[in-house]
Amino acid sequence: MTHTTKFAGAIVYQGPSQLDGRPIVAIVTAGSDNEKTGDMDQLYILPDTGQTPAQAWKSGDYASVCGNCTHRVNDTCYVVRVQGSRAIYAKYQRGGYPTLDPATLPKTRAIRLGAAGSPDAEVALAKLLVAHGQNTLVREGALTGMRGKETAMAKLVAAQATAANADGAGFVVEALAMLVSQSGKAGPMEEMLNLAVSLDNKAMQLAVVRGLDRGGRDAKAKPTKGAAVSKVAKLLWLPAEPPAMAKLTAALTDKAGAAALAGVNERVMWVGKPGAPKPPVVVPLTAAQQASFEHGRAIFNGLCAACHQPHGYGLDGLAPPLVDSEWVTGKPDVVARIVMNGLGGPVKVGGRTWDLSMPPMAQLNDEDLAAVVTYVRREWEHTASPVDAKFVKGLRDQYATHASWTSDELRPPAAAKK
Repeated sequence: MTHTTKFAGAIVYQGPSQLDGRPIVAIVTAGSDNEKTGDMDQLYILPDTGQTPAQAWKSGDYASVCGNCTHRVNDTCYVVRVQGSRAIYAKYQRGGYPTLDPATLPKTRAIRLGAAGSPDAEVALAKLLVAHGQNTLVREGALTGMRGKETAMAKLVAAQATAANADGAGFVVEALAMLVSQSGKAGPMEEMLNLAVSLDNKAMQLAVVRGLDRGGRDAKAKPTKGAAVSKVAKLLWLPAEPPAMAKLTAALTDKAGAAALAGVNERVMWVGKPGAPKPPVVVPLTAAQQASFEHGRAIFNGLCAACHQPHGYGLDGLAPPLVDSEWVTGKPDVVARIVMNGLGGPVKVGGRTWDLSMPPMAQLNDEDLAAVVTYVRREWEHTASPVDAKFVKGLRDQYATHASWTSDELRPPAAAKK
């Protein structure tokens, strides 16, 4: 990001940690001479207990920021050892950073606001999007930080809609609905439909439904078997007929609304829906597998979510998405070996190449590794098979001393045609 303003940094959050309630401060700084990150903003989250970062590290106060991260527990964290954290904290102590004022926030800071996560910041971002969301850079920058929060943000944006800014608000709401639809997950889709029903503004209702319709169409996708129209990319199976569909059908009777609803109805399926194909067969987890899944959830949240994010869509520049990843839902030994031994070098995920490294999770025993693998293969509406400790032990016996895998080792490239 090229800096065209004098924005030098600001406090975006100051208050209790959600981990243990002790005080922390989050400071976003503008610009960096780091060769890896380039000229981009950086967010520093520091204990706010009156100690320097080095002192806070020794006293254990960094648990308010890092929780039980193994790098903190094992004293191997790189981040707090660099000059940056010390310099930022020193400037903060001197009063060098103002508290964020949304009114003076440059438009190009939308992506940083979106990452801050505090309620006040989300409201400020909603206002910024209503005013400037038709600017592609602003909108796309903000949406990159919206995974898992699309419906909540759409509600905030719709609440800002007036006769004067209806076009801008509708544009952003539609983009958020498209993001939900493109993710191809039934739960968020139903949440967005319920939001549409709750809105009193017909223009905002139409924006939601139009976004859900547009996001579910991909001209390059193969037709889904059983779909009425070949443009539907993926059918979404709900547990029952969503009440929102009937309510929206009664509310949106104009040509545009009816057409968008028809597209959504073409994609949303439930058992017993007239004309629907047979639903996919999902083998339920046994009681033991469910317990392993829940154990895996706890491990993932404490060990993996910082990079891959709780919603599983990853983080640009840090970790690829796990949701619908062929590396996760394909052969179970592949993801297990990645967690066990790590992965290095370029890897293609969802059509995009990531050139990053994942370290081995050597601290996980067989039960733990089986649990986290089971979790990622069944979370986010995945339906892949679980694994158990016996399966992991067999892999460990065979590959315990293997270095980090490459993508070609795990999935050899097809031989060139002669």
